[in-house]
Amino acid sequence: MSAQVEEKPELSQLEVAMDLERVDNEGHSPRAHMGDGLVKSRFDDLSLGKACWTFRKALFYCFVAYTSSVMEGFVLTMSGSIIANQGFINQFGETQPDGSKVLNTSWVSAWGAIINVGQIIAMTYVPFMTDRFGRKLGFYSCWLLYTAFLGKLLFGIGVGTAQILTTPYVMEIAPTRVRGGIIGGGLIWQVVPNARARRTTIGGILCSLMLQISNQRYPLRYLLPIYVIWGPIASLLLCFFVLPESPWFHARRDNKEASIKSLRRLYQGIPGYDFEEEYGIIRRSLEHEKLQDGEARSLTWKTVFTGLNRKRLTVMIALCCSQQLGGVTLIYSYSTYFFQLAGLQDPFLASLVQNLIGLAAVIVFTFTVDKIGRRPILCPSYTIMSGILWVIGGVYYAGSAASQRVLLALVCIWQPAFTVFGNSYFLLASELPTAQLRMKANAASWVTQAVLGIATNFAVPPLLTHLGIRAAFVFGATSLPFMIFFWYFLPETKGRSVSEIDELYEQHVPAWRWAKYETEAERQMRAVVAGSRLTKPVSV
Repeated sequence: MSAQVEEKPELSQLEVAMDLERVDNEGHSPRAHMGDGLVKSRFDDLSLGKACWTFRKALFYCFVAYTSSVMEGFVLTMSGSIIANQGFINQFGETQPDGSKVLNTSWVSAWGAIINVGQIIAMTYVPFMTDRFGRKLGFYSCWLLYTAFLGKLLFGIGVGTAQILTTPYVMEIAPTRVRGGIIGGGLIWQVVPNARARRTTIGGILCSLMLQISNQRYPLRYLLPIYVIWGPIASLLLCFFVLPESPWFHARRDNKEASIKSLRRLYQGIPGYDFEEEYGIIRRSLEHEKLQDGEARSLTWKTVFTGLNRKRLTVMIALCCSQQLGGVTLIYSYSTYFFQLAGLQDPFLASLVQNLIGLAAVIVFTFTVDKIGRRPILCPSYTIMSGILWVIGGVYYAGSAASQRVLLALVCIWQPAFTVFGNSYFLLASELPTAQLRMKANAASWVTQAVLGIATNFAVPPLLTHLGIRAAFVFGATSLPFMIFFWYFLPETKGRSVSEIDELYEQHVPAWRWAKYETEAERQMRAVVAGSRLTKPVSV
């Protein structure tokens, strides 16, 4: 006897059943108030300029959420640069036979790795807390950890909380049409370097300027920049207070009233915006995911590593691990130390130049990612990064004063390539997981990256000591497999709703075909919009 396989209903079939069963008090189907079963918003076809203006209030809240990254930047930029401060070296360095003081390489490794330990600790509790009690509680816990400034480990936990929480939260409140630009623009607040994806932005520039001035005027007062941190801490509480809770969080708990209340705070005053319809889109997406993975409260960590979720997670882990194995710890975390070994007379100024170039790259990324897509930016960027590492290693054999300028030029080319690549990770890591597993999947990839970050933080100082800039050859070799992987397996998510991404994975569409593939959700949305225009009454 042949076994019968029960097929899971498609999303449209599920909605038909729901609409037939649920009738309001007046005998009308809820479909009349739920957008005809839409799983993609009518506003997803707006032009970029019109979408930015229409959703300007939601954009404001997104940028408020990203202010948490300012604190991340100050402490993490200092942790990578303060080790070159003479006062810091005098305090913690080991006395050499000639009377000078030098930092022990093992100590430098531990100094860089402790932030990763804090991030790992954060990743063990953030998914549980934010999925059960809400995103806002996660922001408040981040602030409390920043105020309890008792050491780099606690600050690392706060940084890890902000890193894993902020972008998924923005993903849940940002309009699909301009999601990439919002996340890219929000990362302007974020700072280099951190243990995961080191980017150079406004915070990094401010911190580099502060370190530059401090190093020139007060070369032995290494604690001075740390005192400045307390200023931004106070303002963060106000920012977190004004943020609305994610409507997706409330929808997962079947709290329609609270979800629509959050939607109203985000999108109030937009002509033609139907809150019932938009809530229906969220609910349908979640109901479909429940058919695939089960109820949100019953999901375990095992779910993240099974079925199509494993395929999504593989891309996320490749994106984050490729940063460490692409030389970011070598060139960025120890950028000041790296420039000193190369013989540059003013390493702090060189680091500032890096930051300015990185800021320009972030701005370009912000205004292009929703127009040309993710793949056309990310894949060439990583190819450039990998190629430059080989050239940097080869500069060692030049052995001339001019090679110092060549080295700086190569790093300044590598910098914008990595900046847009690092920003792409945050964007794709928020887009690829299912809505129910977004926090868990992000935490899983972050843990992988943090563990690898600890390893590279211990490996890089000895590599620099024994190989100098030839250490770039090591990371050039480790970056090649990732470069090939991205060209074949990195999907294009530009303009895709949560349900569309689910559909593309379920239909096993090859990654390189995502950009031109027309989904059922897309066809349905356009048909409904076209029908609405045809049936719209004509005023006489």
